[in-house]
Amino acid sequence: MPLTNFDVMNQRVNTQSTPARIKHLSRAAAMASGLAFLAMLNLMAEEPPLYEMRPGAETEVIWTRANLPAHGAVDLANLSGEGVISSLWGTFDIKVREQYNDLGRAIVVNIYWDGAAKPAVSVPLADFFGQPLQVQKVDTALFNASNGWGLFHSMIPMPFRKSARIELVNDSDISCLFYYQVNVNYEKLSENAMYLHAYWGRNTQVSFRDEFTVLPEVRGQGRYLGTTWAVIQNDARKNWTWYVRPVKIDFDDKKNRSNPEASSIHVNTLDDYLASGWWSSEQAPEAYMFPYLGRSYVHTDAENRLSVVCYRYYVIDPLWFHQKLSMRIGPHLSKKIPDRTSDWSTTAYFYLTTPENNLPAIQAAEVRTLGF
Repeated sequence: MPLTNFDVMNQRVNTQSTPARIKHLSRAAAMASGLAFLAMLNLMAEEPPLYEMRPGAETEVIWTRANLPAHGAVDLANLSGEGVISSLWGTFDIKVREQYNDLGRAIVVNIYWDGAAKPAVSVPLADFFGQPLQVQKVDTALFNASNGWGLFHSMIPMPFRKSARIELVNDSDISCLFYYQVNVNYEKLSENAMYLHAYWGRNTQVSFRDEFTVLPEVRGQGRYLGTTWAVIQNDARKNWTWYVRPVKIDFDDKKNRSNPEASSIHVNTLDDYLASGWWSSEQAPEAYMFPYLGRSYVHTDAENRLSVVCYRYYVIDPLWFHQKLSMRIGPHLSKKIPDRTSDWSTTAYFYLTTPENNLPAIQAAEVRTLGF
C-alpha cells in the first residue's frame, strides 16, 4: 500500500483495475525487486496520474531559516486550513561537526494537529529522521540524507484538517541557525485520513533479563507505521548475542494463531523480525539499508561498545489496529550468558484517527543526551 495514500483506513490493494497498464510494463520493471515492484503496482492502482489535476488543490512551499536560541523554541510552520504536509527538510548551520549528535538529541521536534494542546509527534530531531546515534547518510522509504553534515528529510505524509504547527525546542547550550523547507498541499481530505503520531523512549540500563517497552499501549484506531531502534551494547563480543530477544506486538486482543499464549505478533529474535537472520554468524557485520527495513549504522568503539541502528517500516504490509496497540522487546532468550547492560532508544511511528494520543510526554534532556 503506497505511503502517499494517507486515506488509510478500510483501504485494500486493488490491482484488478490496472491490467492494461501492467501489460505495458517493461521487462526491466518486471524483473525489479519484489518490494519495489509491489510498490509500483500499488501506486498505479490507487494514485491518480501525475498529470491529473485535483480540483481545488493548492500548493505552498516554505523555504526559510530560523534562529534557534539555546534553551529556546521556534515555530517552523503554523498552517491553517486542510491538507497534507508532503515533505519536511532541515539542516543546521553548524561548522563544528562534533556538535551534531548532541544537538540531534537535545532538539525536539513537536508537531501539533488541529489546535491540540498536546503534540502528536514529540521526538528528538535526529531520531525522528532516522539518525538516532550518528548524524549520517540515510536512504529509506521514509527518510533520506545525502551526507552526514546534519541533513534531515522526511517523506511521511502528514494530513491535517484545521491546522498544523511544527515546533523545534532546543534544550542545549548551543544556539544555531536552522534552514528548513515544508511542502504543503492544501486539499479536501477523505473522512478516513488519519494523523501522524510518533513516540520516543530511552532506557540506558537494560539488562539481559529486562524487557524494553518500545511503545506503551496507545488507544484508538489506526495504523502502525514502524520503528527505529538505537542500541548501545556494552561488552559486545564477537558473536553478537545482544539481539537474541523476542519482538512482541499486541493489538486489539488479537490471538496468535501459532501460540495463543503469545503476543499478537511474536518473533523470536530481532534479526528475524527485520526479515534477516543469523547475525551471529557474520564475520564483520556491516550496515545495510533497504526501503522498508535495515541496519543503517554499525560501529564498535575502542572500549568494545557496539552501536547499532535498525528500522522496520510497515509501508507495503500495513499493520492495522482498531482499539489499542503496544510493542515490547522481551528479555534475552539465553539464561547462560553473563548479564551485560545495554542502552536502548526507540522511535515508534503510527497514524491515529485523532489528533492527540494517550502517551506520556517525552523524557527530559538529561535522559535524551546522556553519553552524547
